[in-house]
Amino acid sequence: MKGYIGVDLGGTKISGILLDASGEKLAAALVPTKAEAGRDTVEKQLFLLIDQIIEKAQEKKMDVIGIGVGVPGAVEQATGVLVYAANLPLRKYPFVEILKARYALPIILENDAAAAAWAEYKFGSGQGSNTMLFVTASTGIGAGAVINGALYTGSTGSAFELGHITIKKDGLACGCGNRGCAELYASGSALARIAKEKIACGEMTALKGQKITAEAVFMAAAAGDRLSEAIVKQALEDLGTCVSVAAALLDPDIIVIGGGMSQAGDRVWRVVEAALKEKCLPTVAEHVKVVPSALKSEAGVYGAAALFMKK
Repeated sequence: MKGYIGVDLGGTKISGILLDASGEKLAAALVPTKAEAGRDTVEKQLFLLIDQIIEKAQEKKMDVIGIGVGVPGAVEQATGVLVYAANLPLRKYPFVEILKARYALPIILENDAAAAAWAEYKFGSGQGSNTMLFVTASTGIGAGAVINGALYTGSTGSAFELGHITIKKDGLACGCGNRGCAELYASGSALARIAKEKIACGEMTALKGQKITAEAVFMAAAAGDRLSEAIVKQALEDLGTCVSVAAALLDPDIIVIGGGMSQAGDRVWRVVEAALKEKCLPTVAEHVKVVPSALKSEAGVYGAAALFMKK
């Protein structure tokens, strides 16, 4: 039986999955990234994760066809190199070369949001669509697109980097080298950072004394905390602007939204739909559907494995 390994390399954790040819999950594993410890440690953790999945495949007597890896950064697909990742100590890292040398298997490297987009198209909320936009808003903001049934990644593999669209002129400096990037204002990490800044300035909030996370800000907003509500409102509006830019360019059938920011539920879809109506042509806004991710936190790892299932 054929098996496909998918790896989702994140800033805090590395997840792995084993799929069969039908897309059924047969095994999974998870290890911490330990990004703060440097490149060599991240590499060791990556190997540890893949070794665990291969062992599980061997136990099931599966023939592993290849390893797909989703990474949070710019990918040079012609060479299999991760050029840059804001939250990882990896620069110009030759993923395909290193993994091929260790495992003697075919390797596919892809941006994690693009991989997640492919998963939603094949197995999730994008099934049946022709042109689909996937947006993930979590620690950062990423996106991927399927156009006419094919995953679109651009000429250099850097298409749909929505998190690095400038939405604030002369805004904060971003790790990418730009200023005012969307993920500095509309991501989960932005929610937590802004809340901490407001508290440090003496603003009154129920968040005082708590561990400040995006989830805590969402919960406080839902409970009626004014400061949290203001932060969430602005972040979602900025996210709506970001999504509208991509929708205006792509004119998709469906927009799938995932990541930690989607925990705000129906409110996210309402804000994004309002932004689409305000900022896009009526032909775009009235046609497109905005829906939540079906695969949620597993979209990236499913997509990485499913890269081997493309026609």
